[in-house]
Amino acid sequence: MKKLFLVFIGLLLVTTVCAKSDIKKEFHISGGKILEIDLKSGGSLDIRGWNQELASIEVAFEGCDPEDFNVDFQKRNSGIMIRSDFNCRVKNSNIRVNIKIPEKFTLKLKPMEVG
Repeated sequence: MKKLFLVFIGLLLVTTVCAKSDIKKEFHISGGKILEIDLKSGGSLDIRGWNQELASIEVAFEGCDPEDFNVDFQKRNSGIMIRSDFNCRVKNSNIRVNIKIPEKFTLKLKPMEVG
């Protein structure tokens, strides 16, 4: 019984720590703007349009420590800018970015620099 309780507490702690590592941001913004994305860290993108005047951005860290990344969001008059970069030398981790934006948004994707 004691072991079962300790396993339950351990799972609860792991779930809490993992949930805190993800980033969620929302911006009230109308369509016709620009979404600029510069992921120097690499990663995967899932971008969907929806019928709301709201941009919803979720960043999940896969197989890495969130402290290894710098993720920045900026709301501008022209739209929204999302940037990510590594904070350390280890560059074999990944982030997953899920974005929902108002319909009729312009996308500007910067290519990842390799070298």
